[in-house]
Amino acid sequence: MCWIFAFGSLGTMASLLAAGNFISADLMLLAVYAALPLLLGMWLGERCFHKINQRLFIQLSKAFVVIGACTALYRGITALM
Repeated sequence: MCWIFAFGSLGTMASLLAAGNFISADLMLLAVYAALPLLLGMWLGERCFHKINQRLFIQLSKAFVVIGACTALYRGITALM
């Protein structure tokens, strides 16, 4: 199921690149570099989902989302200062 989102994102980026809307070569290169960790994370998540308790998996997922949100908030606030 998660592969649908990965291929959808790649299709969106390709269409934006073809249209010339706000996508530079540097951004495309960054997206290519980010694709491997993304796919690795999806693969690990699928494997862990079936091996650990569902409640623990949900708690870990929420913790990662909160950590990511706090990091983004911190970077946003420090960029304004």
